[in-house]
Amino acid sequence: MPGVENGLFDDKTVSLNSTMTNPDSKTTHQMYNVRNMYGLMMAQSTHKIISDKALPIGDRRPLVYSQSTFSAASGSVSAHIAAPVARSWDWLRYSVASVLNMNILGVPMSGVDVCGTTGTQDAQLCAYWYQLAVFQPIARNHYLTTDKNPANEPYLVTDAPSAALIRTAMYDRLRVMRYMYTEFFKVTLKGGAFVKPMFFNFPADPDALRDVEQDFMVGEYVKVSPLLTKPAGATPSYSSYFPTAKGEAWVNLFNLSDLQSTVPDATDAKEADKKFQRNSINAGDHVNAYLMPGAIIPMQGLTYQTVDPTTKKTVTKTAKTSNEMMQQIPVDLVLNMNANEEARGDIFVDDGYS
Repeated sequence: MPGVENGLFDDKTVSLNSTMTNPDSKTTHQMYNVRNMYGLMMAQSTHKIISDKALPIGDRRPLVYSQSTFSAASGSVSAHIAAPVARSWDWLRYSVASVLNMNILGVPMSGVDVCGTTGTQDAQLCAYWYQLAVFQPIARNHYLTTDKNPANEPYLVTDAPSAALIRTAMYDRLRVMRYMYTEFFKVTLKGGAFVKPMFFNFPADPDALRDVEQDFMVGEYVKVSPLLTKPAGATPSYSSYFPTAKGEAWVNLFNLSDLQSTVPDATDAKEADKKFQRNSINAGDHVNAYLMPGAIIPMQGLTYQTVDPTTKKTVTKTAKTSNEMMQQIPVDLVLNMNANEEARGDIFVDDGYS
């Protein structure tokens, strides 16, 4: 007898003796035989119902997500939330592996509960989790509240440095939303992963197989290198790897001055074809995210000017939603040329809902 809770296979779920009927084929299945398909079947049914053209919202693309996702086929009809997760530095690292795994398995729209679902509050952990979540497909703050497991909203963070990091991370996510939106559109056309391990882009590089959570690609052009361990000191540093060719460098997206190139060290010099090594980078106000050589991506600022209807004067406002970003903020193109002084990129613009 497996170690299931309360000694029952169907504890806290649908009875295994229940049946499910396919309305199209009129066939009936016992839950015992289709349980692992239950999450997929729920998502398919929900997606089909809310996409019905007879409904007022039938012309809009649906957003469905589930914690009950067992099949790669789920990625075509629903997103996935991996929960619950613990509030710990170990689980911060595990969350990267979770999103990478789901993307490899064909569910690109995936994520975890930012700051963790259960456990003791940790403002510093939460701040760096929000930094990581800037580039995760789904960034949901969700928790299970008990006496030993208090609420987790970011506005409850009283530690000023941590609160500042969280606020910056939220704005950074808006700044890169155009890029993420474009890259997701490309995935809907061609398949593939949105968040990828480095060896997807650099399959011949053995360093790409090491510490895959520490460095990963988001979309085609951006490498994210988050802080994943409890920092020591005021300016924590950690290692990251940057594959480059001679005369090229990766450019930090948020300060545009942190250029990371790779010069073969004494060990690498013995291997004429090896051009990779790990660099030391510092944690800062923004998540460490780098634009690869030869790439162009769309980004946006946060402020725009508008006329105050009362005073009739021009005022500066800060966007707080993706809709405001789409409607009010101009798009910048950030480019990083390769050794041949070339760069390419993509941008996708649509009405946002159909």
